[in-house]
Amino acid sequence: MRVRGLLAAAFAAAIAAGDAAAALASGDRPSLGLRGGMALEETRSFTVEGDEFRKDGQPFRILSGSIHYFRIVPEYWRDRLERLKAMGLNTITVYVAWNWHELAKDEFDFESPARNLRGFLEMAADMDLYVILRPGPYICAEWDFGGLPPYILEDGPIKLRTMAEPYISHVTRFFSKLFPIVEPLLYVRHGGPILLVQVENEYGSFGNAKDNTDDKAYLKYLTRLNREHFGPETLLFTTDNEWG
Repeated sequence: MRVRGLLAAAFAAAIAAGDAAAALASGDRPSLGLRGGMALEETRSFTVEGDEFRKDGQPFRILSGSIHYFRIVPEYWRDRLERLKAMGLNTITVYVAWNWHELAKDEFDFESPARNLRGFLEMAADMDLYVILRPGPYICAEWDFGGLPPYILEDGPIKLRTMAEPYISHVTRFFSKLFPIVEPLLYVRHGGPILLVQVENEYGSFGNAKDNTDDKAYLKYLTRLNREHFGPETLLFTTDNEWG
């Protein structure tokens, strides 16, 4: 009888633990604020003060993991986001692979199921996950040509990832298509999931914005493009090293 009682207790505990794990995986936890309880527009903010982030004036800790939507069939997007959230993370970092969306020059696709970037970001928001957007134009990500479209090589030698033509014109055209798609998902401006936007990608390990005039002009130009679309209130960042 004692053994039977212990087994019954253990079984009940297992059910309770399973229910708790299921609740965790399904998002049954305090809301991050993307849905009910979101700050009013006039009080929304995301800033850096000292050594901490502040969201709507309160300390905020980013716990993030990276998901490459372009490597996952869309039928599994929600599953992967649920797994990330079940680990206790509250944010995803998202690269945008240029060559995934511009299949040939001037042929853009942001709407087919596997390339529906906005749909993926809205899915994250629906699950109370914030977003750190990394739109490139170069993303590395162990992705072919770092996400750059191969057609930019068709006209012969070209300088990449610096302030040079025709590269910079290609970048400007791509961003003119991409940025209006993600702009409505900014947190501060619209209450969407995007908290931060990266300028270029780990540029300090490639360029020399300190001493090279063209590299410095390139980062300034990308920053200006971001500001024109996302406004002064959106927090931009770069990923550098001690000499970048």
